[in-house]
Amino acid sequence: MEINIEKEHENKLFERREITAHATYDSKTPTRESVKEALCKKKSMNPEMVEIISIDQAYGSKECTISAYEYLTKEAKERGAFRIGSKQKKTDAAAPAAEAAKPAEHAKKAEEKEEKQEKAEKQEKHVKEEKAVEKPAEKKEEKQ
Repeated sequence: MEINIEKEHENKLFERREITAHATYDSKTPTRESVKEALCKKKSMNPEMVEIISIDQAYGSKECTISAYEYLTKEAKERGAFRIGSKQKKTDAAAPAAEAAKPAEHAKKAEEKEEKQEKAEKQEKHVKEEKAVEKPAEKKEEKQ
């Protein structure tokens, strides 16, 4: 993978450098980790202080545009992490809460499924009763 830095801007308010780069590669779209490693080698940065914000690629192209932040301090990185939290792996603290919510969701889905089955059975029973009521009336008409 070959990376060319297109733009680098120092954002003093957020204590970070905002980097835009262009990468070319031979195989599939590179992962965030491989891009991070290549970018850190190119710029000799600390990988712990770098966050890859996006990897944008045109369909079928072997080129992409990379947006990344290099934080100048660990505190700045912690403050800025909420912005890209959806792209990062869930923390260990958030995982138990998510696991605790899963059984409740499954129970709710099971109840909804049972309700649907009961409703369908009632409807079938009602249709059968209507047919049973219609048949004797038709027989009487045929006798006359």
